Order: sequence, then structure tokens, then C-alpha cells
Amino acid sequence: MKIQSDNIGHKTRLRNRFVNEGMENFEPHEVLEVMLYKSFPYSDTNALAHRLIDRFGSFAAVLEAPYTELEKVEGMGRSSAITLSMWREFFRYYERSKRIGRNELCTVDRLPQIASALLKGSVTEEMHVLCLDVKSRLLGTVKISQNSPTFVSATVREIVERAFGFNAAAVAVCHSHPSGSAQPSSEDARFTANLLAVCRQLGMGLSDHVIVSEEGIFSFRRSGVLDLIDRKIGKMTENIVNLNL
Repeated sequence: MKIQSDNIGHKTRLRNRFVNEGMENFEPHEVLEVMLYKSFPYSDTNALAHRLIDRFGSFAAVLEAPYTELEKVEGMGRSSAITLSMWREFFRYYERSKRIGRNELCTVDRLPQIASALLKGSVTEEMHVLCLDVKSRLLGTVKISQNSPTFVSATVREIVERAFGFNAAAVAVCHSHPSGSAQPSSEDARFTANLLAVCRQLGMGLSDHVIVSEEGIFSFRRSGVLDLIDRKIGKMTENIVNLNL
């Protein structure tokens, strides 16, 4: 009973410090302690917080670790590992909600900023679709793919189906390069060309494809690449029509 009482007393002191001082002077392991309270309401989370930071190297690395790795740390179970891994997504959701609102006007200049807000903090490649109305106002966003740290897989069909679900007049897509350059790969360019070709056939606009990395942002539209692809597709279509005539 004394151990449980000591644990409760320690947690109370940390909470009081937060109320009186905020969290600026907390050590990384102390922040983790507080985050672990929900999963371990009556246990000492100090030692566990230290083990987590020792295992992954930093507070940020703990939050970026997949739950399958977190649960391998002594004292962590699957449920507590999943709960801890959710914190990063809570933070990302909070940041997105501050920066992106429904009916947001998604101009060519604004889209890279929105893409950055959506993808900030991603540790694996992921892709989001922004569904827009005829005035380029945001109807909604959907994450359609999240894969390994180096590869994202999404199909044109998935994107179009999501757009139809919002009755969108246009779409924009964005995906992350968590490590490395924001410059598009040949696969990124092919994907963009295929998506644009299908959008043209369906009478749907493709406003942009934005790639976000730690090093910067690449916009297919602002770089002129999307317009170049559009002209090439238009020329190919014209040649096919002329052949049929």
C-alpha cells in the first residue's frame, strides 16, 4: 500500500507542477510519465519512461516508434503501446485543425501550406486527397495510403472514388517523403500523369500534386511540371482523335 501511495503522491506532485509552471521545465522522461498515467493509473511510470527513452534515444523517437516496437519494452503491453502511439496522432490532428478548415479556399499558393499541415510529423510515406468544389473550396480531406518509410502505394481508382464520395469538382493530392528530398521520383511523375489523364476523362480537375519532406516542398503545379504533363496528354489525345478521323 505504501508503494501505491508513493506513486499517487509522485503523480500528484507532477500534476501540481504542470498547473503552477506549465510543462516547459519538465524533463523528457517526466512528460512521458504523465502520458503513461492513463495506461498505468496505479503504477510507477518513472522507470518505464526512462526505459522507453533509453531504448529509442529521445522523447520524439518514442512517439515516432510503431506500437509493435513500443510493446517490446519491459513493462509495456500491446494496449499501452497503442495508446502511447496515439499521442503523436493527437498532436498532428490538433495542428491540422488549427491550420485547415472546411470550406478553406485552396488556391495554388495555399495548397503547399495545407499539404505541409496535413503531413507534418509523418514518419512513413502517406498520401492525402483534398476534395474541392467548383470554387476550389475544401470539401474534405482523406488519407488513403500509409506505408513504409520509403514507399507509398495508392491507386488512381481510390482517389477518384473518394472524390466522387464528396461530389468533388477537382482534387489535389499530397504525399510525404519523410527522409530525403521533396523532388519527385519517376514513379511520382508517372502516377501524376496517370491521375491527370483519368481526371481529364472524367471532367474533374487536378489542382496539384504536392510532395512534402523535411528538406522542403515540391509542387507539380507551381513548378510547371503539371502544366507540361497536361499539354503532353492533350497532344496525345489530339493525335488519337486525328487518327480515328
